[in-house]
Amino acid sequence: MPKENFCIDCGKKLVDPRSKRCPSCSTKGKLNGLWKGNKAGYHSLHEWIRNHKPKPEFCEKCGKRKPFDLANISGKYKRDINDFEWLCRKCHMAKDGRMQNLKQYQGKV
Repeated sequence: MPKENFCIDCGKKLVDPRSKRCPSCSTKGKLNGLWKGNKAGYHSLHEWIRNHKPKPEFCEKCGKRKPFDLANISGKYKRDINDFEWLCRKCHMAKDGRMQNLKQYQGKV
């Protein structure tokens, strides 16, 4: 009777006895052939953070509104979930200085 093998990451039963990981685990993160690590682009990094940093119920700055945006804290765009925060659109725009830019044109249109 052949020995049953299980995925070393998720514990699912493996079809191929020579494998150590199931197909879904072997394509995640560093095991993926397209993995760029810290050289990932802006959108890829935001997608990675969205998949790894749980979205809170309220904005991490004002605590009032539902968050919509992931905002980078340091401006260095590191692959570090602690370097990002979930903010509502108003807090994100204020933090980036976009709110001030909009106010300068208020009443001039």
